[in-house]
Amino acid sequence: MKAYKFRRFLRITLLTALLLTGASLLEKTVPEEGFSLKGKRVGISMAIKGYRIKGMNHSAGYSYEMLSEFSSSSECMGKISLHEDDNSSLTPLFIPEDSIDLVVIPISRINLLKKEHERKTDSVMALADSSLLATTGTVQLPDSVMLPKSIFDSVSVSLPLADSTVWAVRKSDEGLLKEINLWLATYTPGKEHKALIERFTPNYNPYGRALSGGTFSTLSPYDKLFKKYASQIGWDWRMLAALVWKESAFRIEAISPKGAEGLMQMIPTTAYKFSADNMLDPEENLKAATAYLRKLTEMFEPYAADSMELMKFALAAYNAGEGRIKDCIALAESKGMPTSTWLEVEAVFPYLREDAILEDENVKLGKFQGYETMEYIREMQSLYWSFCLIAP
Repeated sequence: MKAYKFRRFLRITLLTALLLTGASLLEKTVPEEGFSLKGKRVGISMAIKGYRIKGMNHSAGYSYEMLSEFSSSSECMGKISLHEDDNSSLTPLFIPEDSIDLVVIPISRINLLKKEHERKTDSVMALADSSLLATTGTVQLPDSVMLPKSIFDSVSVSLPLADSTVWAVRKSDEGLLKEINLWLATYTPGKEHKALIERFTPNYNPYGRALSGGTFSTLSPYDKLFKKYASQIGWDWRMLAALVWKESAFRIEAISPKGAEGLMQMIPTTAYKFSADNMLDPEENLKAATAYLRKLTEMFEPYAADSMELMKFALAAYNAGEGRIKDCIALAESKGMPTSTWLEVEAVFPYLREDAILEDENVKLGKFQGYETMEYIREMQSLYWSFCLIAP
């Protein structure tokens, strides 16, 4: 029994050293002769929830960009997807299908799996007849007793990232692991990685920061993208930042109960119309969403009194759907009511809540309460002014 416990202690010590130091791996990460990831497809899976990198509020975004950097550097075709997982589950980690080659795992998850394996092993040992186990001072299990398998018998893990995550591959994929470790060993100590971490460390409530009176040079990890795509629709980039905060709080992995995805919470069918098929990718998500906002802007430009009112029309349509806002305008016009400002359009909502509206030929989509959209526009204005105070 003592010999068994000593071996178990030795295994734990070696695993911990592997995860937390990583330096010793460098001697063993010489690429196999002739091995290359160039042009190969690498399936990558990343948890939707269940881990947070210390000091970061956007762990999935950081992991996604690290994986993208690795794919680009290795010239492989990395397809990154999400999987459901959380730390409350102690079911063994596994790579679910052949199309997945690499899984992002929090180190805390590794520790939980390790502890669970130890617990199961201890239970088996305790149940075994000690008189059959101790014969020559070593542990010898009878044929009827089987020790539980460890996930680490079939999975290898990489050097740690930001002291919080590792990348896991199959034990048989030695070439892939060596490529990963070589890349991490040269990339993570550098200025690029430090700058990447700094982009993902903002952690604040916009209202709280606005009230504090302090100003900041950044609003989010995606400021450059906001500035790039806001200019394409004639918006202040801080309004686009406010919209993304409202939709997803800057979380690329956000998925709504209705199936809206990513930073801008786009419905996949709408995104597809604008040539986007990977809503996890921040730039692809923003590109599709701003193309849709450009369409909405052009659609409602004839009605809006000025650019600020036009922005409200586009935001309302983004929230409720363009058909709903068209119904509001058509009904208002049929009643001789003005429609050049958002407040004027809101004035028609009480009529849309009546049963009689179902018979009105100007209304195509039936009854509409409008409360959510009214609150949406008010909150967007409040967020925008808060962001203007934070980043003047």
